Amino acid sequence: MLGFTEFNPTYNLDIYIFMTNIQPEDITSANQKSLQKLLWGMRSPTNQFSLILARCNSIELRKGLVQQLRGSGTNIQELALDPTVEKLYAALQAEVSRIDPQGLMVCGLESVENLEKLLPVANRVREKFKQNFRFPLVFWVTDEVLRQFIRLAPDLYSWVKTVEFEVAREDWVEVVRQATDEVFAKVLEVGAGVYQTAVLLGLKGRSPRRVELESAWGTLQSLGNNGELEASWEFILGRDTDLPMEMSRQHLERSLQLWKQGENRVRLGCTLHTLGIWWQTYAENNRAEFDEACDRALDYFRDAIEVFEQAQHPELVGRFINGWGEVLQRVGKWDELEGVALRSLSLNQEYFNGLRLARAKGFLAEIAVQKKKWIDARRYAEEALALLRNEQGNSGSFSREKRDTLNWVQGYQHGWYLFAVARTHIAAGEREEAIACLQTARDATISAYDPYLYINILDKLQESYYHKGLYLEAFQIKLRQREIEQQHGFRAFIGAGRLQPKQAVTNPGLAVGDRTSITEEITASGRGQDVEKLVERIGRDDCKLTVI
Repeated sequence: MLGFTEFNPTYNLDIYIFMTNIQPEDITSANQKSLQKLLWGMRSPTNQFSLILARCNSIELRKGLVQQLRGSGTNIQELALDPTVEKLYAALQAEVSRIDPQGLMVCGLESVENLEKLLPVANRVREKFKQNFRFPLVFWVTDEVLRQFIRLAPDLYSWVKTVEFEVAREDWVEVVRQATDEVFAKVLEVGAGVYQTAVLLGLKGRSPRRVELESAWGTLQSLGNNGELEASWEFILGRDTDLPMEMSRQHLERSLQLWKQGENRVRLGCTLHTLGIWWQTYAENNRAEFDEACDRALDYFRDAIEVFEQAQHPELVGRFINGWGEVLQRVGKWDELEGVALRSLSLNQEYFNGLRLARAKGFLAEIAVQKKKWIDARRYAEEALALLRNEQGNSGSFSREKRDTLNWVQGYQHGWYLFAVARTHIAAGEREEAIACLQTARDATISAYDPYLYINILDKLQESYYHKGLYLEAFQIKLRQREIEQQHGFRAFIGAGRLQPKQAVTNPGLAVGDRTSITEEITASGRGQDVEKLVERIGRDDCKLTVI
């Protein structure tokens, strides 16, 4: 048996994760012994199949162990599974036929997207493993993968020998601390730019890092007394856009509560700003509660800026203040917006950032339009456009985060600057120039990023076409305007006409919201209950056929 651990499927695997009375030096010694056991198993007699599960929840520890195995003189090949793989045996057979190994070490099971399908299929063809893989086969697994292996591939598991590698509490603390430090560093760098989701933060779904982080946090949570680590973890969960929005908000509010008890003012401000984005997103996707949600967003944005100022980080004020301005512009609080825009202008000139400076000038252009100061409006808007063009010319040297922000600005804020210029042309009676500028603004703006802006561009374009006697073009623009209004909840159901599916605002500067409710048109027609009954019927086992 070479000293392998025999694993009983009836054990509660949770107790196997970590023992609090084991000291770090004891864990290191135990892991070296386990490594020797793994080496013995990999040096099994030629032409003999063996199946070994090496259980290790830490990516860094596993990398170190694999590095030691490479230096041990053992001739064993390595294979990293593609996350989309669905047939384990076929994937291994393809690799074996290519390299003809004396042994194969497989990583990546924890990242497979459909492990629930892959393992049962492997279990059904387990004899093929024994017949065609006459060498040691080692799978690196986490606790969760091991649970799944026992449950979904019991026949294949009956051949398994396991080797256990443990992780010290201090190492788990470092895993969580390093990951959360990187998350906050990225969020702070971007500021009020593209919303840093789990995907952009490298913590999406079953990614190796997310799996490791969850394992680390599960262990630390069972030990309690984690302080700022818990606040950081709740913040990460709050930015996971795969979660329902309400659950995301609960995580963010828990994080906020914990940060308020500590001394880290920067992360407190960051969490306040994120909650502001949550309410801004909610406002855009829930028209009936728009005003109330915007007020909540403004409160969080104001508090975030105040916290950054108290922490004496004016550069962070410059990075985040435009988020506050976005909502003020949206709700038309022009006096407050003017103060915010001037602060943004000053800070982003001092800590120069062309895109943020352009947005500040864009705010000032909108304020000048509202005050009918057309010369100031055109000057500010054209200065914003010039800054944007300059940033586009320098984009080759940008980081990924700044390129993402530039693409977002081009599909969203760019349209606001052009729209401001167009309205100055209209005020001056320059209809030809206004139409050209509005057409450019329409083409530059992604409607789902800001339907409010897109609708207003179409409204002015339709009006300009009409005044030029271009009635067909005006009519076509009006149809498009109404379509966008209905899709995004700006226009109520009006009876006969083509129904358009509801669309959520997908602005990258906002968090992604979930929309699961029945559309307003169906509810207004009195068929909401019919739809609910139909959905319930489809889910029943005794209703095999439904005719509509």
